[in-house]
Amino acid sequence: MIQALALFYGSPMSADPIRFLVGFLIACCVIAVVIILVRWLLSLTGIVIPQPLMLVFGIILFILLLLWVLNWSGIYRW
Repeated sequence: MIQALALFYGSPMSADPIRFLVGFLIACCVIAVVIILVRWLLSLTGIVIPQPLMLVFGIILFILLLLWVLNWSGIYRW
């Protein structure tokens, strides 16, 4: 437990890691809702995004968000 808490030592989220995690989950949910709404609006106009392209976009977005969080927390540096 002490080693897990040591990951947060000296990082911007060291004061409240729970608030950071909740905020990150909310941000991920908001991004997902925006993507779903944009995809729905595009389907109303007749533009269809293929499923494999959405999977590639989702994987790239996940990797970028993961690297951003790890960089921001100090666990990984670019």
